Amino acid sequence: MTNKLVLIGGGFAHLYFLKRLKEGATMDSDVTLLVPDNTYFNRDMLPGLVEGYYELDQVGVNLVTLASDAGVTVVKGKPLSIDAKQKKVLTDEGEILSFDVISFDMESASKDLLFIEDTSRIICPDHYKEIQTISDQKGKTGRVVIVGGGIAGVELSFSIKAWKTKNQDSGGVIIMNPSSLHNMNQANQSRLKRMVDKAGIHRVEDEKVERVEENKIITQSSNLTFDSLWWMTDSKSPDLYKSSKLPTDEKGHLLVEDTLQVKQFPFIFGAGESVTVRNFPEMTLNKAILMKQGNVLFDNIKGFMQNGEGYRLTPPKRHLSMLSIGDKKLLLCFGSNCITGHLLWRMKDHADRKFMSSFN
Repeated sequence: MTNKLVLIGGGFAHLYFLKRLKEGATMDSDVTLLVPDNTYFNRDMLPGLVEGYYELDQVGVNLVTLASDAGVTVVKGKPLSIDAKQKKVLTDEGEILSFDVISFDMESASKDLLFIEDTSRIICPDHYKEIQTISDQKGKTGRVVIVGGGIAGVELSFSIKAWKTKNQDSGGVIIMNPSSLHNMNQANQSRLKRMVDKAGIHRVEDEKVERVEENKIITQSSNLTFDSLWWMTDSKSPDLYKSSKLPTDEKGHLLVEDTLQVKQFPFIFGAGESVTVRNFPEMTLNKAILMKQGNVLFDNIKGFMQNGEGYRLTPPKRHLSMLSIGDKKLLLCFGSNCITGHLLWRMKDHADRKFMSSFN
């Protein structure tokens, strides 16, 4: 009897999973993809989109088309609960999906938005449907405030500043709490902050946002007005894992072993930003790691269903960081060594375009 495999979410690892099926790899099962949206959005290309180097259709992959080409059935919706014992998924559309094997690769959403009554003035670039609202001018004119200063927030501040310079827009760019630069050593963090200052981007550190009223951010010690507000805080893991009584870490992420399987339920797999690998809790989820996860996920699911063979995820010991710093320039850091240049940006641009075209 043919196994039933259900893929929950359209994150990078599942995208790569579908790509392998499309390219001819076999999976002896009926595969179903449950996703809330039709499109995967490549967040690495957001800075180029903001500066106008990419069109909207160049930064997204149509999951329905890709799944169809891969022989995968698509079901639109979100999972409400998982019954691991009965091996069933209940969706928000009332459908019940049965499975023999299930894999999670769900995108997280920005947290801390619940206390904001009106989010219509806020750009929260977590998903493709929100990116679609960005026009040539929206989000970039006037005074722009970016809340959340991880790598993506810093890249965005450089891109908006570069766009303003080219378009002679005098409004300032402010980034709040840019100290949370994960997986960068102190020397590189200091170097990057100096670059932010030199670009004319204003940093506001150690200020907690208490509330947002119309065009004003209220913090513990000041009020900050804005024309556009980008919300880029740390992401929140889906509540699904805890409510379904699956093992999680302290952040609420699904907890898996380095085979990407849940120890208590080896027929449950997981990858991506809402999943933690027990042996590598601080693993950086760059594109190279996500591609590794996609390969391990595919091979281990296939091995689990056919011969019991599997592979272990082994992330690199040293982390490579790439940041777009505006005007077609890239900052590349490996360990304590950093270089910048236009050639680096062109190389990344070529790789991104080639990667996206491989799904068409």
